[in-house]
Amino acid sequence: MTDSPPAKWNAVQAAGPDSPAWSDKEAQASILVVDDSPLSAAKIAMAMRALGHATETAANGADALRCLRERTFDLILLDIVMPEMDGY
Repeated sequence: MTDSPPAKWNAVQAAGPDSPAWSDKEAQASILVVDDSPLSAAKIAMAMRALGHATETAANGADALRCLRERTFDLILLDIVMPEMDGY
């Protein structure tokens, strides 16, 4: 048995970006990237923006909590070993 992506994803992928099935609005997510390495955070954020998502970065768990008090995010990509407050 193999894991396969959801049927909706297959239909959108097969249709391609010029198809009405492909919706930038539907695909875009707001993502909080939390990493104490500025280079890692920048690379991850850049990759997510290249996929059409909006990103914000935080340097540690305490900064991430401050961001979360200001707004909500669809996804948080979180380093688990950080100074001050980690991801555990």
